[in-house]
Amino acid sequence: MTSHELPAQPPVDPTLPPAQQIALLKSREMALAERVMKDFPNSGDAYILMGDLHRRLGSSAQAVEFWHKGLELSPNRADVYQNLGIVAMEKQDFEQAISFWQKALQINPQMPGVHNIIARALMGLGRHDEAIKELQADVKISPQSADSHFLLGQAFLQQQEYGKAKMCYERTIELQPDHVNAYYGLATVCARLKQPDQAKQYRATFQKLRAGSLQDRKYGHMPADDLARTRASMAGLSMQAARLYQRRGELRKVEELLKQGVAVDPNNAAAHRRLAALYRMTNRIPAALAQCESVRQLEPNDPACHLLIGTLALQLKRVDRAETALRRFIALCPNQSVGYRELAHLHIRTNRKLAEAKQLAQKAVELEPTAENYFLLSWAGQKTGDKEAALAAIRKAMEMAPGNPEYRKMYDLIRHSR
Repeated sequence: MTSHELPAQPPVDPTLPPAQQIALLKSREMALAERVMKDFPNSGDAYILMGDLHRRLGSSAQAVEFWHKGLELSPNRADVYQNLGIVAMEKQDFEQAISFWQKALQINPQMPGVHNIIARALMGLGRHDEAIKELQADVKISPQSADSHFLLGQAFLQQQEYGKAKMCYERTIELQPDHVNAYYGLATVCARLKQPDQAKQYRATFQKLRAGSLQDRKYGHMPADDLARTRASMAGLSMQAARLYQRRGELRKVEELLKQGVAVDPNNAAAHRRLAALYRMTNRIPAALAQCESVRQLEPNDPACHLLIGTLALQLKRVDRAETALRRFIALCPNQSVGYRELAHLHIRTNRKLAEAKQLAQKAVELEPTAENYFLLSWAGQKTGDKEAALAAIRKAMEMAPGNPEYRKMYDLIRHSR
């Protein structure tokens, strides 16, 4: 084994007790992080990777040391400043935490969740007016964040702005119907607003949800849960390391690491996606499709996965599989033209279901009137013998992209056809 070669990692024996499996995985995590440090001694990302690992292993002090070294080499890492702020917050150093998070936002003003955690620190300092501004900024970035809407309700409650607090709590339970504390907040503000019937209803819901939550807590942390988290951590570390090796073009090591991530945590959809992307990049289409199918099983409502399956299956001439995947994408994203366009393209290329292809192309144009979609509509018209519609569509495409030779060729073909 050369100095830069990654050690082989046989699968962890699933028959071992969970505690032993966890210990073995953690030792492998550290070995991998140390190998990355040796292979990338001047990379800020390598130090940050090691810091992330120490944080997950419970050593925040060492994590902070590695993160600071990483920032010396890679200063524009908003995620590291975010993590430094979290550690400072845990020490009740609110001002220091806010300072780190503000640096994160200077690097990435649209970073989700950072305004939220700044608001938490401000609320800890009793600065509720400032917290409200931060939370309002966060819900603009992440409008589906139930947590930010809830905290905004809490801040308004502290300011005795009960009507605004109620609106925030109501939005919280729209986004997360089982948010226990939002119902308590609603019961509180309704009582303050002299709405006793609503207060009573929300209090009853709160008590019911709280009873169920307390029952769940009786079971505590199970070893199986800890093992699952450790497996996810190992898979995440493998993917982090793979990114570094991919930048150097060491695709064999990238594949080893991604395979390791999939093997240690088969339910990690992100690891399957990364491996699929690698296989696609290296033109191993059957292997890429297999990984996409694994993603589909784990996340059946992921539209991008179905779209990619359609593309890959068509490359392999698996027309029926491609059609099924594209129809699923359309069902999940009925307002995106790409699904209709790709399915129409499939029908035209395979010279079947041409009438439907024309309808699909028309729908794509209605949703997104681009030159590409008009070209497809003209092609569908040409295939179905509708010369007039085909000419109208190709003229529109040529108006939008006058220099495209493919469009000119299609125009000549249609114009000279009988």
